[in-house]
Amino acid sequence: MNLFRSCLVVFSAATFFLFSFINLNSFNALNDLLRDFYHADALTLSNLSAMYFYANIIFMIPAGLLLDRFSIRKLLIIFMLLSVLASVLFTWSDHLYLAMLARFIIGGCSTFCLLSTAKLTSRWFPPNHCALVMGLVVTMAMLGGAIAQQLPALINVTHSWQSAMSLISILGLLFWLCILLFVKDYPKTYQDAHLFQKELSDLKTQGFFKPLGQAVFNLQTWLAGIYSNLLTLPIIILGALWGKNYLMTVQHETMEQAALSISFIFLGTLIGCPLAGAISDKLRRRKMPMLVGAFLTLLMALILLTERTLSPLETSFIFFLMGLFSGSQIITFALVIESNPKNITALSESIAAMIIMSAGAIFQPLFAYFLELNWDGKVSQNHGAIYSINDFHTAFLLLPIAFGFSVLLSFFIKETYCRSKH
Repeated sequence: MNLFRSCLVVFSAATFFLFSFINLNSFNALNDLLRDFYHADALTLSNLSAMYFYANIIFMIPAGLLLDRFSIRKLLIIFMLLSVLASVLFTWSDHLYLAMLARFIIGGCSTFCLLSTAKLTSRWFPPNHCALVMGLVVTMAMLGGAIAQQLPALINVTHSWQSAMSLISILGLLFWLCILLFVKDYPKTYQDAHLFQKELSDLKTQGFFKPLGQAVFNLQTWLAGIYSNLLTLPIIILGALWGKNYLMTVQHETMEQAALSISFIFLGTLIGCPLAGAISDKLRRRKMPMLVGAFLTLLMALILLTERTLSPLETSFIFFLMGLFSGSQIITFALVIESNPKNITALSESIAAMIIMSAGAIFQPLFAYFLELNWDGKVSQNHGAIYSINDFHTAFLLLPIAFGFSVLLSFFIKETYCRSKH
């Protein structure tokens, strides 16, 4: 199989993931601007952001069912274009509920981006390379998160957040062209061996409920999904929404310093995901690297919580390490592929991804709830809520608690030794 061709197909599909991650993480950079624009408090803004995750939870399993049964290329072409159009709608919407609808559509479309790359990876690459390839795919997504943190600089050039987001939509259109030109459903050798037709035949023979039951009742898939759910919190809470405000309030960083520090979470994850995948593939172990990654991520969160005065350089370094160590979450995608039959790869990954993406729907509003728990009611001139250092410290407790649970979960995951169980 031609390695260049395999990479071109999978990473062209992964541009959808990159675009979705820019949209997902744009709220951290736009936090204050959106609160002022919609006259919103923390909980309202968190709910607007979480619409992305609500749609993810609702549409993840249907997306998996579709990807296992229909052309991946055609589905990507349709939903990537719809995502770009929804991004334009969000950018130029004057009404909060219309913005929520656009955000919901973007989240629904994004359910296809990661599942499609996992399915394509299982077709275009051998099993012992899956963790590394998926790590590189997530690296592309982290690049999108880092791009999102630079929106303030782009806004300074374009003079409005709407113009800056419009440029992001144009970028999405270019990615759509890459998918249109380069993505193929499977390699010729795969087609010649009739493996694709056999997968479809097996699904038709088994009907609808048996494959669904196989995916839903696989405990390994649930443990892997919850593990990744908890290790996404550096991105979901700090990178996507509250990191900039946390650093400006607690560490007294400027907006530019805070944006730069947050970028180091994405940089760390950008390196950590392929590194964790490569280490796992090399050792032919899944469980041990997941345990070590979760423990070290917990350690970084405890340092941030207990060290009250950190320089921007120190904060950036800790954020980098947190992103680096939490990159062990990528191993779960290979783990799920190996723990389920090949003909339900996308459906199985959709179960795990639904659990993972529920992190945003659960923890973003929960973080906002704890922010407002002891809030003194102070607001800015534009009626945006102003939160104290103690408010942020109370909310930040969520992170070490979550990482502690991820360490415990690691002990219950079964080792696959990088081999398919089916």
